[in-house]
Amino acid sequence: MHEGAQGKLLVGTRGSEIIEFTGVTPKMLMKGHFESELWGLACHPNQAKVYTYGRDGMLAVWDCKTRR
Repeated sequence: MHEGAQGKLLVGTRGSEIIEFTGVTPKMLMKGHFESELWGLACHPNQAKVYTYGRDGMLAVWDCKTRR
């Protein structure tokens, strides 16, 4: 859980989702690619990309601009 600017609250769930709360209204920001633990997270130094690695053995590349 992380509290950000303007009272926004980010929550990571066991189901691999990231949900943003502004007041009482939830907004799904991201849904993960696995149903178990996240073992690795890295950001690309020059591109808007994030890499995740899960217990399921899947390495995923996420594009921050397209959210895919």
